[in-house]
Amino acid sequence: MAVRQNPTDHARTTHQRAGEWFKNSRDALGLVLLAVGVLAMVICLAAAAHGNTGRAVLLGSIAIVTGSAGIAWLLIEGRRVGRVEARRWAKRGRRGSNDHSGTA
Repeated sequence: MAVRQNPTDHARTTHQRAGEWFKNSRDALGLVLLAVGVLAMVICLAAAAHGNTGRAVLLGSIAIVTGSAGIAWLLIEGRRVGRVEARRWAKRGRRGSNDHSGTA
């Protein structure tokens, strides 16, 4: 990808990935897909309870596809953030230190 933005908000935290959800908006699509999958599953169960088999099968399929796509998106994005974080620590020459202030 051409964008090389660091997804972690290092300016306001000492934790390794704090602020990631606020600064990195690439997770939004995965969260939306996951929410659509959960909503489709709830409506699928309601349709099955009312005896609408065709709608229940259709909504169940939509729930499986969108839920799986949302989980996959979040996992891929999490791996990308991990790679960015690993490159950042490799560039600094130390790994696992929570001291971002520059003092020893």
